Amino acid sequence: MGVIRWILYIVVLIGVLALAYYATKWIAGVPTLSQTSRNIRILEKVMIGKDSYLLIVKVQDKVMMLSATPGGITKLEDLEEYIEAPKNSTQDFGKVFLQQLKKRNRRDKS
Repeated sequence: MGVIRWILYIVVLIGVLALAYYATKWIAGVPTLSQTSRNIRILEKVMIGKDSYLLIVKVQDKVMMLSATPGGITKLEDLEEYIEAPKNSTQDFGKVFLQQLKKRNRRDKS
């Protein structure tokens, strides 16, 4: 009887651990009220270094590029146009970034 009881305890412990694991995964995937907004959206986010990101953000009707580092957030550029890649596209961020820079250079020369 003692062995069966220990096996039951181990099975229950494994079940509780599995339930806790899946519950934390589910909670992490559900956005909280502080993470949702009607006026601010992060369109793209790319890690460029340890704790450093380039972000394309839409605030109401304005699209801008930001850099986020542990030292703060800096506005890099207002984007006059933003072309969202299709969801199944595998476009390289570097190529899109170079296209935006070329457009900006052409605009500055005009």
